[in-house]
Order: sequence, then structure tokens, then C-alpha cells
Amino acid sequence: MKSIDTLKKGKGVKHIPISYIIAFHSILISITIFLYWFYTSSTKINAQTGLQVDEISLPMRQIRNSDYNFIKPLRLTDIPKESSYFQSLKSDINMLIFEKQKSGEVNKVSVYFRIMNDGSWFCINNENHFRAGSLLKVPIMIYYLKQAESHPSILTKKMRYSLSDRVVPDMTFKEESIKPGVDYTIKELISSMIMFSDNYATSLLNRDMNTDEFFKVFTDLGIVKPQLSDINYSISATDYSKFFRVLYSATYLNAESSEFALTVLSNSSFKEGILKTLPENLVVAHKFGEVSDITNSELSECAIVYLGDHPYLLSVMISGNDLHREAIVMSEISALVYKNLKE
Repeated sequence: MKSIDTLKKGKGVKHIPISYIIAFHSILISITIFLYWFYTSSTKINAQTGLQVDEISLPMRQIRNSDYNFIKPLRLTDIPKESSYFQSLKSDINMLIFEKQKSGEVNKVSVYFRIMNDGSWFCINNENHFRAGSLLKVPIMIYYLKQAESHPSILTKKMRYSLSDRVVPDMTFKEESIKPGVDYTIKELISSMIMFSDNYATSLLNRDMNTDEFFKVFTDLGIVKPQLSDINYSISATDYSKFFRVLYSATYLNAESSEFALTVLSNSSFKEGILKTLPENLVVAHKFGEVSDITNSELSECAIVYLGDHPYLLSVMISGNDLHREAIVMSEISALVYKNLKE
């Protein structure tokens, strides 16, 4: 047996060159760096898209046009998973909703948010449905523009409103309306219906509408169709947003019709909700709807906010007892979203 002294002198021991040790450590460091990069890149969130790699790789949910034999044009596509990047914003909105409910300012609130150019999204209380009211004016517009793609003369057809026509629902937030005894083209009626939420223009357009084709606008997008006689037809924030999404992507109407629709929506006169806390020069295509009865009031609005290279969609639906108070809460939610995206 070799003595300890002999071992101390290095006898019987093979020396490892220092260059091998350095190379071994270099390899270990390289492997560690690679594993760290691989792990973080697989979960890292792109600040501009809000998407993770695992989110992008998930199977997409798609709605396609089945009216043809050999092609299936894409209408809508969805990433199944909410974006992790916006969870902090979602938490802030949830906290605001909780405080407003606790104070009695609102009863129920639903929110759907989406970055338009990449599809990252989140929703809050999507199980809640709200009465559509004037929100239905957007699919009415889409119906007429769809018909006009095959029959352009439809938009130049003239109609006249008479005082003897049926009474239309009154509104809290109202502005201009068409005048009795004056001829208006359907294109002009569409503009009045959207820009001023004019119920008289809507009444004329409803009179001349093919209801089966109108319902198809809903079923084509996977939305439960309404009954025109049902004043309590309800819809979720997520489903209603589909109308704005297909206009933005021009996947239901052609590009010219979609551009016209969003141009009209960008001139909507309602400023008390989503737009109230936004910069005045910011372009926003939006539509609101209100429904009230003796026990409850509901205010909803859907908007595409054209924020630089990253336009976003925000759909907010609120129920409570005071439409003006609900509009303030809506504007506060809008302010949270805008501030988060600007930072």
C-alpha cells in the first residue's frame, strides 16, 4: 500500500492538463447557457405581440366559409389560450370591476380585449350576456353591404320616413336623426344609423331587409341568431367583437365594403364611454348600445382603437341602474387599457 506521504508527492497519480479542465468548464458553461436560453425562449413573451411560443404552437380555432365546393375561405381564427402578457392588465381591470360592484355603481361587467394584428387576447366574465340594443345596427350595416356586393344599386335605393310609421324606442344618448318627408338613400340611412345611432333610420332599413339573409350574418360567424321581435336578445362581449374583427380583416365583406364600414364607425358621435378618456386625435371605430327598463340598465360598446402599429379591440358590457354612471366605469376601463399599452 502506498503511504500518504507517497500520495502527497504525487506518485501513482495522473495529472490532468489545465487546458482540459478549462475546456471542460467551458463546455459546462455553454450547456448551461443553452439550456437557460431554451427554457426562457419557450416561455418568453414578445412585448409587441403578447404571445408565447407555446401559445403560438397551439391548434387554432377557425371559422371558414363553407359556401363553396373546393375552397374554404377563412373568416375568423383564434388562439385558444389567453395571452399571459396581459394578465397584469386583466388583474387591474378585475380589481376596478370589484371596487365598482362593491360601491354599487354597477352590477355586472364583461370585457373582451384583443390585439388586432396578432390575435393575443383575454376576456373577463364572458359567461355574462347583455341585451344588444343598438349594437345590432352593426350587423344590419354588414347585411346591406354584403347584399350590395352582388347588387350595388341597393345602396342608391331611396326610402322616406313618415310620422305615421311605428314609434321607435327612445334613447338616453341620442343626437341627430333623419327628417320626416325627406328621401334618403340606403347608404345615407346606414351612415345615420351608425354615426348617430338613429333609430328612425334603423326602422326604415329593417323594413326592407331579408331576415333570412340578415340572420346568416350571425350564423356565418358562429353567433346565435336573434329574433327581431325579441327586444331582450342578448350576446357576449366576445361574440359581438366578431363583427368588428371581420371588418378589420375584410374576411366577410370585401376590402372596399369593410373600409367603408369602419370609416362610418370611426365617425360615431358617441363619446361618453370608451372614447371619453382617450386622446381626441386618436382614431377609433366604435358602436355603443343601450337598453333600459324599470329595474335595470345596460350599456355596451365595442371599439377598434388605432394605436400606432398596434391597434387593439376593446368590448365592454355593463349592467347597473344608471347609464351615465356605467359610461364613466366604461371610460375608466378604457383608460386602464390605453395606459398599459402606451407604457
